[in-house]
Amino acid sequence: MSKRINYLLLLFLIPLISHGAEVISFPKEKQLFSRDTNNNADVHFKIKNNQATQSLFSLVGIANGDTISSLSMSLNANEFWEFSIPISAGLINFSFFLYEKQNAVSNLVKKAENVVCGDVFVIYGQSNGLAIFGVSDYDTTLDDQWIRNAEFSNNTDLIWYNGKKPNSSMGVLGLWLAKQTVDGQEVPVAVINGCQGGQNIINLGERNEINPKDKTTFYGKLLSRVTDALSIGNIKGFIWFQGEAETSAGPQAMLDYGGKLDTLYSNIINDFPPINHFVLMQINLLKNGIGEAGIVRNFQANFEINNPKVDRLATVGKSFWYDGIHYSRQGYESLAEMLYIYFDKNEYSPAPVPGFKSPRLQKAVKDIGMNRLRLIFDDNQEVSMEEYLSRPYGRRYINPYIFINGQNHQIQSFENIGNEIRLEINNLSGANKITYLPSFFTDSNSPGYDGPVIKNAVGFSALTFYDYQIKELLQTPSYDKAFYKEKKLMFQLAPGAIQNCLDCVLKVERKKAESVNYEKRGSVNINSNLIILDTFNTNETSEQKWNYRIELENPSYVSSKLLFDIDVCAEINLTENQTNFGEIRGKLLTGETVLDESIKNVLFERSTSLLQGFETQAGKTVSIEQRNCVDQ
Repeated sequence: MSKRINYLLLLFLIPLISHGAEVISFPKEKQLFSRDTNNNADVHFKIKNNQATQSLFSLVGIANGDTISSLSMSLNANEFWEFSIPISAGLINFSFFLYEKQNAVSNLVKKAENVVCGDVFVIYGQSNGLAIFGVSDYDTTLDDQWIRNAEFSNNTDLIWYNGKKPNSSMGVLGLWLAKQTVDGQEVPVAVINGCQGGQNIINLGERNEINPKDKTTFYGKLLSRVTDALSIGNIKGFIWFQGEAETSAGPQAMLDYGGKLDTLYSNIINDFPPINHFVLMQINLLKNGIGEAGIVRNFQANFEINNPKVDRLATVGKSFWYDGIHYSRQGYESLAEMLYIYFDKNEYSPAPVPGFKSPRLQKAVKDIGMNRLRLIFDDNQEVSMEEYLSRPYGRRYINPYIFINGQNHQIQSFENIGNEIRLEINNLSGANKITYLPSFFTDSNSPGYDGPVIKNAVGFSALTFYDYQIKELLQTPSYDKAFYKEKKLMFQLAPGAIQNCLDCVLKVERKKAESVNYEKRGSVNINSNLIILDTFNTNETSEQKWNYRIELENPSYVSSKLLFDIDVCAEINLTENQTNFGEIRGKLLTGETVLDESIKNVLFERSTSLLQGFETQAGKTVSIEQRNCVDQ
């Protein structure tokens, strides 16, 4: 028999050589493990000895060529060996080799190389999330050594790849976001892109209630990919990029979009691994559509506005790379860079950096007795708008693309002041709605809108708005006093503070004194001058100082915001030093101390120490333990 035939026989025989190990849990080739808050991930191993006799198993772990672990375990028949090895996030390639030794001979049972630890992003939506236009440009130009993708083979086994494989399915948006993150954070990145071109939210949100991971649905297949890839770990960012299908599908599809988006988001939060940030991309102006297409963008702009884990990013303003439907490679790269900046400032920074997200309109208010309209955006957002942009064909002005009661060319002038844009309008009489940018756009000069947009100081475009209600301005509410009592914030309006404000409510926001952002506390009905403005739980009463903002509002009017501070202190215990005088309880209010009438000559200093020297009418001396109170 020739050597060639011997070699061929050997090749056929090697796979038939059996070993006694059943490998139950082992990393996969090129797998990415999502890092935890300590910058590590645990790689889990589980092996069973299926031999009838004892076997010695060993596991060798290597990081960038250096051995980091070498473990051995003798297993009797049917015994298990289960353990975990921590790996660190960073540009580190890990390899693991499992050996079985019998009769002084060691055989390689299983290996996994190029294993990494880093971050995971998910993209879901339609064609602009898929972003395949220009992706072939990366075939020879983009280094994907530290980028990972995960796809099913034959719809069963999840296989890990470098980012450009298989078939560039990660798309330009995913690949460029991954590259920016690898370069900026020096960690490997996996992006799992489940987008489907041309699909509406009904098809993308279809979910098998009995088996949400049903791979016959778009949602179930993405869920299976993500949960199989992330058996342990979280998602840094889930990016939703969809809505174009509804803008040309008729009024009912647009009106239904908000409810379907709420349902989809609820399912995602319940089914997927924990998500640090859910980012909704507000779609651009399409070149074809119907007059109410702004309704979809409105739903997107106002989606989950009170949820700190949800943000919305505007896509308008990418005119040089936008054809009215899709983007070029440079356009998708620009969107990916915006996403990376968002994550860099809101996820990777020790604390979120204000301003690195799209400004959102908070209110549109007429100034009293003037033809001036104030567009007021988020706090900590310095916004600006230009009158025109110069293009090769001439100037594109903003005036035709802002509509008062559906009519454009109404702006005489405007001024950018902090988080406001103040518009001088020809005639504000009867004005009750304002729209920023039309529902769709195209003309002979440009297939997509290429005019001015409202931006913040770091270049994020503002979210567009459609038929936003304009309100009359009320006077700022005035008050006599605000004080803390029995874990409640009591607020006494000044006489006449709510005149001419039928059915008004007080909208309440608050923040800790050291915080940046206010949180909404709800609306309070006004049924008397003295009202309960807020309620504290037990833990919150230990805070030093709270900042409040309140405003009066009804369906037609809104006031400017009133700002005030309140010091909150927990209950004060008073106990007698010498005799069984009993416990007297009091409260610390704003600027005053309310104690039992039997105590006189109160000498009180606001501090966290024990306060002595309270003399009672009976001549008894008591001590006061001031708990959870702090100096002003």
